[in-house]
Amino acid sequence: MFFFGGFATVEIYLLASMAFDRYLAVCRPLHFTTTMTTCVYACFITGSYICGFLNISIQTGDTFSLSFCGSNVVHHFFCDFPGVMVLSCWDRRVSEMVLVSVVSFNIFFALLVILTSYTFIFITILKMRSSAGYQKALSTCASHFVAVSIF
Repeated sequence: MFFFGGFATVEIYLLASMAFDRYLAVCRPLHFTTTMTTCVYACFITGSYICGFLNISIQTGDTFSLSFCGSNVVHHFFCDFPGVMVLSCWDRRVSEMVLVSVVSFNIFFALLVILTSYTFIFITILKMRSSAGYQKALSTCASHFVAVSIF
């Protein structure tokens, strides 16, 4: 559960970082090489991993601080945090609120970055007059947009 949740959160933040990268490539192409340096990429990757595993550490610590005294059968296809929390014999409302708030923050923050980036990209594409620039911008963003859609 720890590694699945950690890497899923890392993926969300990496997709948000990539959306920002695509925004700079399409909307600010002259500033792209000076803004997106190797150091910036390293900070994005490191920050994604730190946020991802800090997030899952909070969830794991909070979930397994509960007392489990009953059945140990998880009635779900996949063993995840809500399925494990149901097995607790203590009051789990606080743990559920922590889980919902942490997950909601991660999803809404990443989604906000992705949607904002693609909104600006879409506006920039609509302002383009040449079909070559239009096609180049779409080909730049197509693979990332498909990856976000699948995720």
